[in-house]
Amino acid sequence: MLSKVIVEGYKSFRDRHEVPLGRLTLLAGANSSGKSSLMQGLLLLKQTFDLSSDPGPLYLVGPHVTFERSWELTWKKQKEAALLLGLVLDEATAVEVKLKLRKKPRGAPPFMIQRCTWKRHGRELELVPQKSVRVQEVTRWLGIAGEVPAKAKVPVEPRRTFLVPVLAGEWSETGERFEEEIFAPVERAVRGVLHVPALRGNPTRTYPVRAYTPGAPVGSFLDYVASVLAEWQRKEDERHRREKLQAFLRKMGLTWKIQVRHYTDTQLEVLVGRTAKPLQGGAKDVVNMADVGFGVSQVLPVLVSLLAAEPGQVVYIEQPEIHLHPNAQVALADIVAEVVAERPVQVVLETHSQLMLVALQRAIAQGRLPAESVILHWFERDEEGATRISTTGFTPDGAFENPEVPEDFSAVANGVIRTYLEAAWTRQEEDALHYC
Repeated sequence: MLSKVIVEGYKSFRDRHEVPLGRLTLLAGANSSGKSSLMQGLLLLKQTFDLSSDPGPLYLVGPHVTFERSWELTWKKQKEAALLLGLVLDEATAVEVKLKLRKKPRGAPPFMIQRCTWKRHGRELELVPQKSVRVQEVTRWLGIAGEVPAKAKVPVEPRRTFLVPVLAGEWSETGERFEEEIFAPVERAVRGVLHVPALRGNPTRTYPVRAYTPGAPVGSFLDYVASVLAEWQRKEDERHRREKLQAFLRKMGLTWKIQVRHYTDTQLEVLVGRTAKPLQGGAKDVVNMADVGFGVSQVLPVLVSLLAAEPGQVVYIEQPEIHLHPNAQVALADIVAEVVAERPVQVVLETHSQLMLVALQRAIAQGRLPAESVILHWFERDEEGATRISTTGFTPDGAFENPEVPEDFSAVANGVIRTYLEAAWTRQEEDALHYC
């Protein structure tokens, strides 16, 4: 699992931030405060690694993040600037890379790698492009015993966003160990991210059949929802997930049934029960998902992603509460708590919903969600526009461990209620005086 995301010099992140991730991580705060930007760094890495051909250090026009001009990625959009992206796995293995904008790309990738630092158990291996590295330095860093000639060196080459030592020939065993123990876990973590974006579009009458690769989906998870549902419906050993999904939809009061059928050889139709609860003799009472409210189509990718994620995968969901009634938001929070408590997956929610936050606090207090598995990051921006992050865990009764986190949901809600009551009371007094 990912234990930290590291970012510096990227968009509103002027300063270095090492942001911890828990089993459930909540990102909250005002609009344009940096919530999405934090995870965009990871999504940039994902869309770069997902390409079949090497696009260079960063692929800027992808399914998750798109930039027309490369300097838009950097703090204050400086044309001569550097940014840093990194991640930490299970507090043991980490990698961070510093990227610099080319002054005149002239057809080359707009960013070039300045340095790449691999970390393991407190030790660092720093690699620089077009500069060889001593084999002895690599073997010591990996903890491999044995004599290595002090002058033996190997070249360094770029591997998508990162740099790796080229350990081949007589050093092939060392190379295999670096690949299996260091690079491969990082690549799996990056490529395994399931991303459910905030803009989920209007429901359509049909959806294309897409081959889904568990553990390493290419692009947005939205593209796979119908095909994943069809797979769960077709395979006997996957039907428990479909049954769980239907139970979740009933809990939220949206529909009692969901099914998929082939509309053509290449298109799938998603059908849902017309009512929230089954009626007698209503097994065939289903309609196209496009003919019901937005709630089902908007929350379906959220629920399917939570059930489809493989052990250790990160599920990143933006605005899970979109188009949901307050009762459904509370039910969704309970579902998230259930998934996090029961499945070995990692969930990151970016949300503006006070109801979801309070419902998750309730789940902690009721013992349904382990307090130690939840982290809240609150985002703000200072006078210069730089992002500031306040972080807190939760006590067993659901309260914030850090009382200084400037959580403002309650303050806004209470302020609106107070001013409404004051206005209503004033109006009543004025009306009373008028009729006297």
